[in-house]
Amino acid sequence: MRPRVVQEGIFVPKGPEPQRLEVTLARLRKLVGEDRVGSAELIDRHLPSPFRMVKFTPGAQLVTRSVASCRQTALRIFRPNASARVEKVRGAPHTVAFNGIRYRVTQASGPWRRSGEWWTQERWGRDEWDLVLTGQDDRRLLVRAYRDLLTRRWYIDGEYD
Repeated sequence: MRPRVVQEGIFVPKGPEPQRLEVTLARLRKLVGEDRVGSAELIDRHLPSPFRMVKFTPGAQLVTRSVASCRQTALRIFRPNASARVEKVRGAPHTVAFNGIRYRVTQASGPWRRSGEWWTQERWGRDEWDLVLTGQDDRRLLVRAYRDLLTRRWYIDGEYD
């Protein structure tokens, strides 16, 4: 194998060797599935998930924005969404059970109705809630929950940081 001659930029962070990166990505694809490895690409459609995964290409787009000075909250979306059992009192969630644990709702905000693609076979609709949950061990979670309007089932979409 011939040695590679590479001129690296002084302000560009050094990445892994291309061969090692490709082997790592191939292992991840085999482990979690082809559609779950890559870079997020925004979709300009009315879908519940506004992005799709595309093939990762190193250095395709560098983001140079600094976020050290601002506080941000992120929603870590569960893939797949966690199925939940929800009991309501006066129209608002009162208790939520998912992943084998039952929680009491201490604060609820919502519902926000979202829908899209109603003009196609891929139509969807849901009522979303932001919930503060407290478990038996006083562990608190801030989650996004939703009720699918077509199936009438409840899901936990993700957990806020």
